[in-house]
Amino acid sequence: MSRPNSRVRALLVVVLFLVGMTTANAQTKQSTTYKIGAWIQDLYDFQVTQGTFAGTVWLWANGSDGDRQPLKTLSAANMTGPEEQPFLAQERRGDRFWSERRIHGKFRHQWNLRNFPFDRQKLEMDFVEDIDDTYAMNYVLDTRSSGISNRLVLQDWTVVGFSVHNEPSIYNTAFGDPSVSYDDRTARPAIQVSVELVRSSFNVFFKLTAIMYLCFFLTLITYFMRPADASPRGSFIGGALFATALNMRTVDSLLGTTNVLTLMDQLHIATLVAIFIAAGMLVLTRFMLDHHYSEALVARANRGALWFSLITFIALNAGFIFAAQRAG
Repeated sequence: MSRPNSRVRALLVVVLFLVGMTTANAQTKQSTTYKIGAWIQDLYDFQVTQGTFAGTVWLWANGSDGDRQPLKTLSAANMTGPEEQPFLAQERRGDRFWSERRIHGKFRHQWNLRNFPFDRQKLEMDFVEDIDDTYAMNYVLDTRSSGISNRLVLQDWTVVGFSVHNEPSIYNTAFGDPSVSYDDRTARPAIQVSVELVRSSFNVFFKLTAIMYLCFFLTLITYFMRPADASPRGSFIGGALFATALNMRTVDSLLGTTNVLTLMDQLHIATLVAIFIAAGMLVLTRFMLDHHYSEALVARANRGALWFSLITFIALNAGFIFAAQRAG
Protein backbone atom coordinates (compact mmCIF):
# COMPACT_ATOMS: atom_id res chain seq x y z
CA MET A 1 0.00 0.00 0.00
CA SER A 2 2.93 2.34 0.58
CA ARG A 3 4.11 2.18 -3.01
CA PRO A 4 0.84 3.52 -4.54
CA ASN A 5 0.76 6.29 -1.93
CA SER A 6 4.32 7.28 -2.73
CA ARG A 7 3.52 7.34 -6.43
CA VAL A 8 0.51 9.55 -5.80
CA ARG A 9 2.59 11.94 -3.72
CA ALA A 10 5.26 12.05 -6.42
CA LEU A 11 2.62 12.79 -9.05
CA LEU A 12 1.18 15.59 -6.92
CA VAL A 13 4.64 17.10 -6.50
CA VAL A 14 5.17 17.10 -10.28
CA VAL A 15 1.73 18.67 -10.90
CA LEU A 16 2.34 21.36 -8.27
CA PHE A 17 5.76 22.07 -9.78
CA LEU A 18 4.29 22.50 -13.27
CA VAL A 19 1.50 24.74 -11.96
CA GLY A 20 4.08 26.84 -10.13
CA MET A 21 6.20 27.18 -13.24
CA THR A 22 3.17 28.15 -15.31
CA THR A 23 2.16 30.77 -12.75
CA ALA A 24 5.70 32.14 -12.61
CA ASN A 25 5.85 32.35 -16.40
CA ALA A 26 2.48 34.05 -16.50
CA GLN A 27 3.65 36.60 -13.97
CA THR A 28 6.86 37.07 -15.92
CA LYS A 29 4.93 37.52 -19.15
CA GLN A 30 2.39 39.88 -17.59
CA SER A 31 2.00 42.91 -19.80
CA THR A 32 2.49 46.45 -18.53
CA THR A 33 -0.03 48.96 -19.84
CA TYR A 34 0.78 52.59 -20.51
CA LYS A 35 -1.66 55.34 -21.34
CA ILE A 36 -0.18 57.22 -24.29
CA GLY A 37 -1.21 60.30 -26.25
CA ALA A 38 0.02 62.70 -28.93
CA TRP A 39 -0.29 66.43 -29.64
CA ILE A 40 0.91 67.96 -32.91
CA GLN A 41 2.59 71.31 -32.42
CA ASP A 42 3.68 72.13 -35.96
CA LEU A 43 3.67 70.95 -39.60
CA TYR A 44 5.75 72.60 -42.29
CA ASP A 45 8.29 72.18 -45.12
CA PHE A 46 6.11 70.10 -47.44
CA GLN A 47 8.50 68.65 -50.03
CA VAL A 48 6.40 67.02 -52.74
CA THR A 49 9.24 65.91 -55.01
CA GLN A 50 11.23 64.49 -52.08
CA GLY A 51 8.20 62.77 -50.54
CA THR A 52 8.61 64.32 -47.09
CA PHE A 53 7.14 66.78 -44.63
CA ALA A 54 8.48 68.16 -41.36
CA GLY A 55 6.65 68.16 -38.06
CA THR A 56 6.89 68.54 -34.31
CA VAL A 57 4.83 66.23 -32.12
CA TRP A 58 4.67 65.75 -28.35
CA LEU A 59 4.11 62.26 -26.94
CA TRP A 60 3.37 61.37 -23.33
CA ALA A 61 2.85 58.16 -21.39
CA ASN A 62 1.99 57.19 -17.84
CA GLY A 63 1.97 53.83 -16.12
CA SER A 64 2.64 52.06 -12.85
CA ASP A 65 6.03 50.58 -13.82
CA GLY A 66 8.84 53.05 -13.24
CA ASP A 67 11.57 50.71 -14.47
CA ARG A 68 10.43 50.91 -18.06
CA GLN A 69 10.60 54.13 -20.05
CA PRO A 70 8.31 53.54 -23.03
CA LEU A 71 9.03 56.89 -24.69
CA LYS A 72 12.78 56.31 -24.46
CA THR A 73 12.57 52.96 -26.27
CA LEU A 74 10.11 54.29 -28.86
CA SER A 75 11.22 55.43 -32.32
CA ALA A 76 9.62 57.08 -35.36
CA ALA A 77 9.22 54.38 -37.99
CA ASN A 78 8.75 56.72 -40.96
CA MET A 79 11.24 59.43 -40.05
CA THR A 80 13.82 60.09 -42.76
CA GLY A 81 16.72 60.93 -40.45
CA PRO A 82 17.76 61.22 -36.82
CA GLU A 83 15.50 63.12 -34.48
CA GLU A 84 16.40 66.78 -34.21
CA GLN A 85 16.87 68.24 -30.70
CA PRO A 86 15.40 65.26 -28.80
CA PHE A 87 13.74 65.99 -25.46
CA LEU A 88 12.71 63.43 -22.85
CA ALA A 89 11.53 63.83 -19.26
CA GLN A 90 10.08 61.37 -16.73
CA GLU A 91 8.62 62.15 -13.30
CA ARG A 92 6.66 60.38 -10.63
CA ARG A 93 3.15 61.72 -10.13
CA GLY A 94 1.57 59.97 -7.15
CA ASP A 95 1.54 56.25 -7.82
CA ARG A 96 2.06 56.76 -11.55
CA PHE A 97 5.14 57.42 -13.65
CA TRP A 98 4.56 60.13 -16.24
CA SER A 99 6.91 60.96 -19.12
CA GLU A 100 6.82 63.21 -22.16
CA ARG A 101 8.93 63.52 -25.28
CA ARG A 102 9.16 65.99 -28.14
CA ILE A 103 9.92 64.50 -31.54
CA HIS A 104 10.96 66.88 -34.28
CA GLY A 105 12.13 66.00 -37.78
CA LYS A 106 11.20 64.99 -41.32
CA PHE A 107 8.73 62.20 -42.08
CA ARG A 108 8.11 60.26 -45.27
CA HIS A 109 4.86 60.79 -47.14
CA GLN A 110 3.72 59.66 -50.57
CA TRP A 111 2.09 62.75 -52.00
CA ASN A 112 -0.89 61.83 -54.19
CA LEU A 113 -1.30 64.72 -56.63
CA ARG A 114 -3.52 62.92 -59.12
CA ASN A 115 -6.36 65.38 -58.48
CA PHE A 116 -4.27 68.49 -57.79
CA PRO A 117 -5.44 71.17 -56.87
CA PHE A 118 -8.43 69.30 -55.38
CA ASP A 119 -6.25 66.83 -53.51
CA ARG A 120 -6.53 65.67 -49.91
CA GLN A 121 -3.45 64.53 -48.02
CA LYS A 122 -3.26 62.35 -44.92
CA LEU A 123 0.05 63.00 -43.17
CA GLU A 124 1.05 60.16 -40.85
CA MET A 125 3.65 59.82 -38.10
CA ASP A 126 4.24 56.24 -36.96
CA PHE A 127 5.94 55.43 -33.65
CA VAL A 128 6.93 51.88 -32.64
CA GLU A 129 8.36 50.33 -29.47
CA ASP A 130 11.86 49.01 -30.21
CA ILE A 131 12.46 46.55 -27.35
CA ASP A 132 9.31 45.07 -25.78
CA ASP A 133 6.60 43.19 -27.63
CA THR A 134 2.89 43.21 -26.83
CA TYR A 135 3.39 40.37 -24.32
CA ALA A 136 5.44 42.74 -22.17
CA MET A 137 3.93 46.14 -22.96
CA ASN A 138 0.68 47.56 -24.28
CA TYR A 139 -0.68 51.01 -25.10
CA VAL A 140 -4.06 52.49 -24.37
CA LEU A 141 -4.88 55.83 -25.97
CA ASP A 142 -5.32 59.12 -24.18
CA THR A 143 -7.80 60.41 -26.75
CA ARG A 144 -9.10 63.15 -24.50
CA SER A 145 -5.80 65.04 -24.37
CA SER A 146 -4.56 64.14 -27.86
CA GLY A 147 -5.03 66.63 -30.66
CA ILE A 148 -3.48 69.36 -32.72
CA SER A 149 -2.42 72.88 -31.82
CA ASN A 150 -5.09 75.54 -32.31
CA ARG A 151 -2.29 77.92 -33.33
CA LEU A 152 -1.27 75.81 -36.29
CA VAL A 153 -1.81 77.76 -39.53
CA LEU A 154 -0.77 76.14 -42.80
CA GLN A 155 -0.22 78.05 -46.01
CA ASP A 156 -2.48 76.76 -48.81
CA TRP A 157 -3.94 74.00 -46.60
CA THR A 158 -6.84 73.50 -44.19
CA VAL A 159 -6.81 70.89 -41.42
CA VAL A 160 -10.00 68.82 -41.64
CA GLY A 161 -9.17 65.84 -39.45
CA PHE A 162 -6.97 64.40 -36.71
CA SER A 163 -6.76 60.83 -35.46
CA VAL A 164 -4.56 58.66 -33.28
CA HIS A 165 -4.51 54.84 -33.25
CA ASN A 166 -2.60 52.21 -31.32
CA GLU A 167 -2.60 49.25 -33.68
CA PRO A 168 0.46 47.02 -33.00
CA SER A 169 3.19 46.81 -35.61
CA ILE A 170 3.51 43.23 -36.91
CA TYR A 171 6.84 41.85 -38.10
CA ASN A 172 7.16 38.48 -39.86
CA THR A 173 10.28 37.60 -37.88
CA ALA A 174 11.28 36.74 -34.34
CA PHE A 175 14.50 38.80 -34.70
CA GLY A 176 16.50 35.73 -33.71
CA ASP A 177 15.03 35.58 -30.20
CA PRO A 178 15.98 32.07 -28.92
CA SER A 179 12.99 31.94 -26.57
CA VAL A 180 10.47 31.87 -29.42
CA SER A 181 10.05 29.90 -32.61
CA TYR A 182 11.78 31.27 -35.69
CA ASP A 183 8.57 31.18 -37.70
CA ASP A 184 6.72 33.25 -35.11
CA ARG A 185 5.66 36.80 -35.78
CA THR A 186 6.55 39.68 -33.51
CA ALA A 187 3.95 42.24 -32.48
CA ARG A 188 5.24 45.43 -30.90
CA PRO A 189 3.22 48.30 -29.44
CA ALA A 190 2.79 51.20 -31.85
CA ILE A 191 0.96 54.48 -32.16
CA GLN A 192 -0.09 56.14 -35.40
CA VAL A 193 -0.76 59.89 -35.48
CA SER A 194 -2.38 61.33 -38.60
CA VAL A 195 -3.63 64.68 -39.86
CA GLU A 196 -5.91 65.09 -42.87
CA LEU A 197 -5.43 68.19 -45.01
CA VAL A 198 -7.42 69.74 -47.86
CA ARG A 199 -5.83 72.23 -50.26
CA SER A 200 -7.43 75.63 -49.76
CA SER A 201 -5.51 77.76 -52.27
CA PHE A 202 -5.47 77.56 -56.07
CA ASN A 203 -2.67 80.08 -56.65
CA VAL A 204 -0.15 77.43 -57.71
CA PHE A 205 -2.70 75.85 -60.05
CA PHE A 206 -3.42 79.15 -61.80
CA LYS A 207 0.29 79.88 -62.17
CA LEU A 208 0.96 76.46 -63.68
CA THR A 209 -1.96 76.59 -66.11
CA ALA A 210 -1.64 80.25 -67.23
CA ILE A 211 0.93 79.42 -69.93
CA MET A 212 -1.10 76.40 -71.03
CA TYR A 213 -4.28 78.43 -71.56
CA LEU A 214 -2.29 81.16 -73.31
CA CYS A 215 -1.01 78.55 -75.75
CA PHE A 216 -4.56 77.47 -76.47
CA PHE A 217 -5.61 81.03 -77.27
CA LEU A 218 -2.63 81.32 -79.61
CA THR A 219 -4.05 78.44 -81.61
CA LEU A 220 -7.41 80.23 -81.84
CA ILE A 221 -5.70 83.32 -83.24
CA THR A 222 -4.41 81.30 -86.18
CA TYR A 223 -7.97 80.75 -87.41
CA PHE A 224 -8.41 84.51 -87.84
CA MET A 225 -5.34 84.91 -90.02
CA ARG A 226 -5.55 85.02 -93.80
CA PRO A 227 -5.62 81.48 -95.22
CA ALA A 228 -2.66 82.29 -97.42
CA ASP A 229 -0.48 83.34 -94.46
CA ALA A 230 0.80 79.84 -93.78
CA SER A 231 4.17 80.92 -92.38
CA PRO A 232 2.83 83.13 -89.55
CA ARG A 233 0.22 80.51 -88.66
CA GLY A 234 2.88 77.83 -88.51
CA SER A 235 5.03 80.02 -86.27
CA PHE A 236 2.15 80.54 -83.82
CA ILE A 237 1.35 76.82 -83.74
CA GLY A 238 5.00 75.82 -83.30
CA GLY A 239 5.48 78.37 -80.52
CA ALA A 240 2.35 77.12 -78.73
CA LEU A 241 3.57 73.52 -78.98
CA PHE A 242 7.01 74.37 -77.62
CA ALA A 243 5.62 76.45 -74.73
CA THR A 244 3.14 73.71 -73.77
CA ALA A 245 5.86 71.06 -73.71
CA LEU A 246 8.08 73.33 -71.63
CA ASN A 247 5.23 74.03 -69.22
CA MET A 248 4.65 70.29 -68.76
CA ARG A 249 8.29 69.90 -67.70
CA THR A 250 7.84 72.78 -65.24
CA VAL A 251 4.80 71.08 -63.72
CA ASP A 252 6.71 67.80 -63.34
CA SER A 253 9.62 69.59 -61.67
CA LEU A 254 7.30 71.22 -59.10
CA LEU A 255 4.80 68.43 -58.50
CA GLY A 256 6.94 65.42 -59.32
CA THR A 257 6.43 62.70 -61.91
CA THR A 258 3.89 59.94 -61.29
CA ASN A 259 2.85 56.68 -62.89
CA VAL A 260 -0.77 57.81 -63.18
CA LEU A 261 -2.44 60.39 -65.39
CA THR A 262 -2.99 63.48 -63.24
CA LEU A 263 -5.42 66.33 -63.78
CA MET A 264 -2.51 68.53 -64.88
CA ASP A 265 -1.53 65.91 -67.46
CA GLN A 266 -5.07 65.73 -68.78
CA LEU A 267 -5.36 69.51 -69.14
CA HIS A 268 -2.08 69.68 -71.03
CA ILE A 269 -3.20 66.82 -73.29
CA ALA A 270 -6.38 68.78 -74.08
CA THR A 271 -4.17 71.73 -75.07
CA LEU A 272 -2.04 69.50 -77.27
CA VAL A 273 -5.20 68.22 -78.98
CA ALA A 274 -6.18 71.81 -79.78
CA ILE A 275 -2.71 72.52 -81.13
CA PHE A 276 -2.79 69.47 -83.41
CA ILE A 277 -6.26 70.46 -84.66
CA ALA A 278 -4.83 73.86 -85.59
CA ALA A 279 -1.85 72.19 -87.28
CA GLY A 280 -4.14 69.85 -89.19
CA MET A 281 -6.28 72.76 -90.30
CA LEU A 282 -3.17 74.57 -91.51
CA VAL A 283 -2.26 71.60 -93.70
CA LEU A 284 -5.85 71.32 -94.98
CA THR A 285 -5.96 75.04 -95.78
CA ARG A 286 -2.73 74.79 -97.76
CA PHE A 287 -4.15 71.79 -99.66
CA MET A 288 -7.41 73.59 -100.48
CA LEU A 289 -5.58 76.66 -101.73
CA ASP A 290 -3.23 74.60 -103.89
CA HIS A 291 -6.24 72.90 -105.48
CA HIS A 292 -7.97 76.22 -106.15
CA TYR A 293 -10.84 75.94 -103.70
CA SER A 294 -12.68 79.22 -103.22
CA GLU A 295 -11.54 81.49 -100.39
CA ALA A 296 -15.10 81.52 -98.99
CA LEU A 297 -15.06 77.74 -98.63
CA VAL A 298 -11.61 77.83 -97.04
CA ALA A 299 -12.80 80.51 -94.60
CA ARG A 300 -15.89 78.42 -93.65
CA ALA A 301 -13.67 75.40 -93.05
CA ASN A 302 -11.44 77.44 -90.73
CA ARG A 303 -14.44 78.80 -88.80
CA GLY A 304 -15.76 75.27 -88.38
CA ALA A 305 -12.39 74.11 -87.08
CA LEU A 306 -12.31 77.08 -84.71
CA TRP A 307 -15.65 76.20 -83.12
CA PHE A 308 -14.80 72.49 -83.01
CA SER A 309 -11.50 73.21 -81.25
CA LEU A 310 -13.08 75.65 -78.80
CA ILE A 311 -16.01 73.39 -77.86
CA THR A 312 -13.77 70.32 -77.56
CA PHE A 313 -11.28 72.14 -75.36
CA ILE A 314 -13.95 73.55 -73.03
CA ALA A 315 -15.72 70.19 -72.77
CA LEU A 316 -12.51 68.31 -71.97
CA ASN A 317 -11.45 70.89 -69.37
CA ALA A 318 -14.84 70.91 -67.69
CA GLY A 319 -15.02 67.11 -67.62
CA PHE A 320 -11.49 66.63 -66.28
CA ILE A 321 -11.86 69.32 -63.59
CA PHE A 322 -15.29 68.09 -62.49
CA ALA A 323 -14.05 64.49 -62.17
CA ALA A 324 -10.98 65.58 -60.17
CA GLN A 325 -13.08 67.73 -57.87
CA ARG A 326 -15.45 64.85 -57.13
CA ALA A 327 -12.63 62.38 -56.55
CA GLY A 328 -10.73 64.77 -54.29
